Amino acid sequence: MTKEGRYYDETPYQLSEKLAENIWWLIELSQRLNIDIETELEKFLAKREQQLSIDLEKNNDKK
Repeated sequence: MTKEGRYYDETPYQLSEKLAENIWWLIELSQRLNIDIETELEKFLAKREQQLSIDLEKNNDKK
């Protein structure tokens, strides 16, 4: 995002560190709220996979 001018980078953080920090915060928040993040992620991915396969089928039908 920095290269695209959408993120002003004034810190020495690496992208990998920022991604890890975000994942840590999400896990921490889910624990505080008693949300099983692994189960929710699995449900989300299954739903998304189904949506994508439906979209692919629609695109193939148009050809």
